[in-house]
Amino acid sequence: MKLSIIVPVYNVERWIDRCLDSLLSQDVERSEYEVVVVDDETPDNSMSIVEKYCENNENIRIVTQKNKGLSGARNAGLEVAKGEYVWFVDSDDFIEPNVLSRLLETVYNFNLDVLCFNLNIYKEEAGKEKYPISFETEEVLDGVGFIEKVDMPPAAWVALYRREFLEANSLFFKEGILHEDQEFTPRAYYLASRIKFENIFVYNYFQREGSIMKSKSAKKCRDLLIVADSLNDFAEGRCADKKSVAYLKLKNKVAFALSQSLKNYEGQSDVCLDDYKARAYYPVKINSQMSRKDKVKYMLMNLSLKLYLKFV
Repeated sequence: MKLSIIVPVYNVERWIDRCLDSLLSQDVERSEYEVVVVDDETPDNSMSIVEKYCENNENIRIVTQKNKGLSGARNAGLEVAKGEYVWFVDSDDFIEPNVLSRLLETVYNFNLDVLCFNLNIYKEEAGKEKYPISFETEEVLDGVGFIEKVDMPPAAWVALYRREFLEANSLFFKEGILHEDQEFTPRAYYLASRIKFENIFVYNYFQREGSIMKSKSAKKCRDLLIVADSLNDFAEGRCADKKSVAYLKLKNKVAFALSQSLKNYEGQSDVCLDDYKARAYYPVKINSQMSRKDKVKYMLMNLSLKLYLKFV
């Protein structure tokens, strides 16, 4: 089997049919790909809807687990996946029709570990809006070159991954945290031997009001520090050349996660400002790969965390 599409399900009864319809409206034989739906102990009617799809679509199968969140559901799907490549698709999002043929042709023709592509932001009232990804090339690169030349958003669903590549590098999602994609994707891209960006708009990210990712919380404050810690350990451990563009860009992802954590800081979590000051990556080192706006932001952060918090 060529591809496993892993779809975690939790409280998405309003959108799961749209997602599944899009995954089935494709231009390859059903025998070439499977849809692995992971029931993350959803309390709503989502799985009744999925079961009806299973009646007429043999390439959809269901995996059930105790609630572990998005990361745990993705990892559970990856454990049972049969496809040579995997694609993580969120159940309130959807993909464009008739794109699988081109994606699969590309990964096999170029023997890729990872294939990245573009996305649309979808809002119910406004419709689709193309997301601008900055890239210098669509050539096949190694991970270091890719980090240097393509600025992908921190989302796992804008890529196909070779399953053996993920397993060989122990690339799994950190469980129990939010913003798990921010921690996962830079590591996956950097470790790839053959990775390519293709400028086609394949994925539709549904941006809905009230999403947990748009609200402040003490948990996000803590979790983003975990992300920053993990990425910093990875950058320091993997990058021998501390002046390389790839290293600097990885460190900028660390700084960004730190700034996001501070954005969620409201003095109500078990994180205090001294915890930020104790980080090995604070104060943030200003570098040539930062935008002027980010340089100003991090200079203010370095000057005074209390002062910085008044502006975020």
